[in-house]
Amino acid sequence: MAGPWHGVMLLKHGRNFFDNYFVYHVFKRGTEAIEGKSAPLLWYLTVIKVGFRIWAIPLIAAVPYWVYQIYTGWLRRDIPWAKVFLLFWVVVIFGFFTWAKSKLIWYIMPIYPALALINAGFFSELLKHCSYQRFRFFKLPVSFVAGLAVILVGTGYLYFEK
Repeated sequence: MAGPWHGVMLLKHGRNFFDNYFVYHVFKRGTEAIEGKSAPLLWYLTVIKVGFRIWAIPLIAAVPYWVYQIYTGWLRRDIPWAKVFLLFWVVVIFGFFTWAKSKLIWYIMPIYPALALINAGFFSELLKHCSYQRFRFFKLPVSFVAGLAVILVGTGYLYFEK
């Protein structure tokens, strides 16, 4: 998708673009701590925890659940390709920027849409497993109870953290 832009810039600026962009901003930032922007190996876990806020908590269950779903789908020869794609998206971005020597908070930003979709898929499947019948004594639909739980947990988080 970004190939045409890179091609035009390379044609327009030649060696200067190659040296500045590919050598300095891609290769050196990946192999050296440029401009003092280094951090420990798993620093991006903290960045995700802070940047994703309360939605990082369900990821603790959602990611292993998705790995399990992919594994069982592979055993049944019915691979859930959407889950594979999103998990691949997360692993590639997280792995690439975790191993890079230069670390900035905004490098990991492309991971957030995939994490949001993983959380949404996890909650969707969780709601499917919790049928309306299980909450009959409330006389409320499952989605209302789940929404209320999210609001209460979010409010508690904001109260105790802020």
